Amino acid sequence: MFEVQEILKDRYQLQKQVRATATEYQTWLALDKISQRQVTLKLLAFSRQLHTEELKLFDREGEILQSLNHPRIPKYWDRFGIDKYAGGGVPWFALVRDYIPGYSLQKLIDEGRSFSEKQLRSIASQVLEILIYLHQLDPPVMHRDIKPSNLILGEDGQIYVVDFGALQTHAAAKGITFTLVGSEGYTPLEQFLGQAVPASDLYALGATLIHLLTGISPVNLPQTESGFQLSDLSTETSSFFVRWLEKIANLDVEKRFRSAKEASLALNSEANVSTASAANKDKSKVHKIRLIQSQNKLTIDIPHSYIVDWRDRCFYGSLLMLKILFFKQVFIWENTVAHSWWIVFILLILGIYILFVIFEKTKVDLTEDSLGVEKILFSLKYGKKEFKLSKILKLKIESYREGLYVFSKTYKKICLQTKNGPYNIAKISKENNSDRLTEKINQWLKSRGRSQIKI
Repeated sequence: MFEVQEILKDRYQLQKQVRATATEYQTWLALDKISQRQVTLKLLAFSRQLHTEELKLFDREGEILQSLNHPRIPKYWDRFGIDKYAGGGVPWFALVRDYIPGYSLQKLIDEGRSFSEKQLRSIASQVLEILIYLHQLDPPVMHRDIKPSNLILGEDGQIYVVDFGALQTHAAAKGITFTLVGSEGYTPLEQFLGQAVPASDLYALGATLIHLLTGISPVNLPQTESGFQLSDLSTETSSFFVRWLEKIANLDVEKRFRSAKEASLALNSEANVSTASAANKDKSKVHKIRLIQSQNKLTIDIPHSYIVDWRDRCFYGSLLMLKILFFKQVFIWENTVAHSWWIVFILLILGIYILFVIFEKTKVDLTEDSLGVEKILFSLKYGKKEFKLSKILKLKIESYREGLYVFSKTYKKICLQTKNGPYNIAKISKENNSDRLTEKINQWLKSRGRSQIKI
């Protein structure tokens, strides 16, 4: 078998193995001794288990890559065979392309990386640009295996599309024979039926974006008749972007965008509309409850504007300070110096109070076996509590009143009832927000086979 520092074809010195599938497929980082550039070697073993169609796919990848010219598609350099003696008793085939320094999006997902809507839009735009290039070739070229592991976030911040082993021209797709390729969860029905079209790549991109957004593989996401269940993806995702995802990842190929160019225009038009209308949006939507869901963790960030209406809190606080000032004015103050110091002290307390009211937030971390709650003011974290799920008896939503006398209002609060006593997670300004949080927590627990916390 191949080893580090081994030289193939008297030219390519192996440096590091970056991927392997069983013993038949390997990817190596290598140094081209002639050009002194780093390259990627994709190696395929020709064994009894290797089907003729797989070898054809490998050969087709080299042929089509050689004809492609796009700055974010790794450039093809060479392909060659390796005899049995050099390949450990099995003949191998090698494909050489540019090395792209960076990390696959799948690796970032596995590390718990979360992606904002802005980042997802950027990824979508860049991949669509590449797909527009591929689909406009004559004949059109389809990738057929767009997924997080085949998208590289380069050190330059750009997205690169790699692993073109499933590449197919539209002309070949119209033939009688076909090879079933693709990855579960990212492959649309028509591709499984051997009828891949350019819109099939759009479905794969949509499924990839949804995976990046939720941190959950598409095979584990609930689906409706038209596609993925997107209504509860994230409270931070705009309705425009959700509708765009629903269209690009629609199970019915006729209801998807007709082309990558159309999908790109729709995404950019939506971005322009969002920018133009930003000033007219409801300001209460600026600070939304943020849900970040990865493979092993659910994080809920609750801005203080959702805990209670901050304007009410500031108003109540001001009334309280005025009451104290009046009390001091009538009963205690005896000289001007004391009068001045009390004003400074009370204004300082009021300022600190308003600071916490506006900028403090609550963070809830739900892992496989625990639920943690902490308060955050800017970068200062405090009041952290952690509860084992086994000790949580139920999750309750209770009403409470806050304010001064006739100015008080009724709010909701989310409480944990544990074996060690009750604990208030957060106070919520609207009932539907508290319902949504408890529903999301219960969905997360249920998706991992745990019993729901009773409400």
